Amino acid sequence: MLQTRIFFKLFLLAGKCIPVDFFRDSVYPVIIIDRRDIKKKYSIMLETFFKITEKLPSWSWVLVGFGGIALVIGGFIGLIWAFSHIEGFASIIFLVIGYFAFGAAARSVGKRKNIILAGAIIFYSLMGAAIDQTGNFVYNMPVNLMCPESTSLERNVQTLHPLPGRTDFIQDFTCYDGNQKPVYRVENYKIALLRLGEYIVLGYILYGFRKLQIFLLLYFRNRGEKNIHTISP
Repeated sequence: MLQTRIFFKLFLLAGKCIPVDFFRDSVYPVIIIDRRDIKKKYSIMLETFFKITEKLPSWSWVLVGFGGIALVIGGFIGLIWAFSHIEGFASIIFLVIGYFAFGAAARSVGKRKNIILAGAIIFYSLMGAAIDQTGNFVYNMPVNLMCPESTSLERNVQTLHPLPGRTDFIQDFTCYDGNQKPVYRVENYKIALLRLGEYIVLGYILYGFRKLQIFLLLYFRNRGEKNIHTISP
């Protein structure tokens, strides 16, 4: 009897049978998840939620509505503030977005896959250059090279009010000497071009990583299916 070497999660679908020998001869732990049980639990949770909401009075829904609107507006304002003040915040968000976006691009097949990848890289790099103005410790390392010798780079945020009801946050990358006197201010267009190049490189890195992930997943999946077929009854 051949030993199976399965070490990934096994999803038991409705109506699909797996030989008993598969579990008995497996040398690795097998996790069985019945999707029917998961759907049943979600259905019960939704039914309970609807029963509770049916008993709420109208004034409570008014409070919920205004609270939701305030939460959306406040969240949008807070998100803009975080993008412009917290170093690395936008970088993490774009890293997560790129992981999933280039995962979809890595799964694309056919003659248009290069066009899809190019479009994803262009959009990703432009959005990264426009939004991730603060950068992070790694992304801002090339900016330090623009500073003269014996100076250090500091990033500040200038808050401007050009029009009533409008607030602009401008990034200020300035090189200071040992006496904390400004020596050189890095122009914003240089920061934008640097971010554009960094996100182009990052996009290709994420794409390559996702391609490698898909290759390994298919490799182990095919290996597992081969081991299942080799089990003798």
